[in-house]
Amino acid sequence: MADQSQEKAIVIITGPYQLLQALWYCSEHPQYEYHAIIKNAQLSELVREQIKANCERSGFFRSISVSHGVNMDSGLLNQSLLMLKMCLYYLFGQRRRLTRQIIRREIGDEKYSLALVDSENSILSGAFIDHSDAGYRVVIMQEGVSDILERKSRPDRSAKQLAFYMVARMGYCNPGVYYKLRKTQFCTKLSSFPQRLLYRQFAAIEDIFQHEGNDTFKSAIQRVFPQLDWGLYQQADIILFTTVMDPLGGGDAEQKLLHDWLKEQLHGGKLLIKKHPREAYQYDWEDMDISFIDPGIPAELILSQSGRQRIVFSFVSTSIVEILGKETDYQVIRFDSIKGKYYNQVFPQLQKQLQLPEDRIVHLG
Repeated sequence: MADQSQEKAIVIITGPYQLLQALWYCSEHPQYEYHAIIKNAQLSELVREQIKANCERSGFFRSISVSHGVNMDSGLLNQSLLMLKMCLYYLFGQRRRLTRQIIRREIGDEKYSLALVDSENSILSGAFIDHSDAGYRVVIMQEGVSDILERKSRPDRSAKQLAFYMVARMGYCNPGVYYKLRKTQFCTKLSSFPQRLLYRQFAAIEDIFQHEGNDTFKSAIQRVFPQLDWGLYQQADIILFTTVMDPLGGGDAEQKLLHDWLKEQLHGGKLLIKKHPREAYQYDWEDMDISFIDPGIPAELILSQSGRQRIVFSFVSTSIVEILGKETDYQVIRFDSIKGKYYNQVFPQLQKQLQLPEDRIVHLG
């Protein structure tokens, strides 16, 4: 039975890495009674169900629910209607009323003292951030590459970017984490590389995983990720960590370039693939010896135990920080065939921020 004196904490989980961060935070801050909300963030049904099962195995959460609010999978009509509602509430000075409704739809009238949110990106997390100046502690998890990119002051000339800009300026959330969100100044930010953050408008920045050796966290990892197969990882010659190509401007042509390069590098060896949780590409390359890492396992856990294997990233990933400074053999693919402005602006910026040497970059196309 839960300790009635404990303060309640809401935890929003959208993927394996957010769950890993939640395990660390819960192990470091046991004074709260934690309640998890699993959000659909363009994940497959398999991964969503796995995350829910993993949350149950952790033993950290008093309750676990699944969010059914509007998100990227909700369809254009529902997204458009919500956008219209946001604009109307904002124009009449009622934004906080709407964000309170969004929170109440998920947790009812439950009182909470802490919200551990997945990012600034989502509508639900943005609603909690909007109330971070009202006596509630709001902690924003580490997001990924967006954490070390510069934030823009004005949108690009596209309808999508204009919509993202408007939502951020109105203060609802920060889709894509492209712009500044005013209420982050009242929030704590989790980061495993705080010195690399360009945007620092937070009340505090907490170094996540700095005590990752604590016994509670280590035992939770063993419970939550029983499918970890260190033997399989050790057998691989190359471990590939993939990305979702479409938002970067890539597609089948880039996948073929990657296939051909990997086949040449393997010399008949074994390839192990860790797919991005939101990636749909199948990697049905029957001319190579391929195995797949369970999609529910965070990349950071795999990289923390990497040894002789050669590590390849199909895009710059912040999980690289797990191996920087070690003797790990790693490479990052840069597709010169992608001509889009976004990719060719972001790649060099990430390379610079993570201080990746040029000899670690493989140019394809």
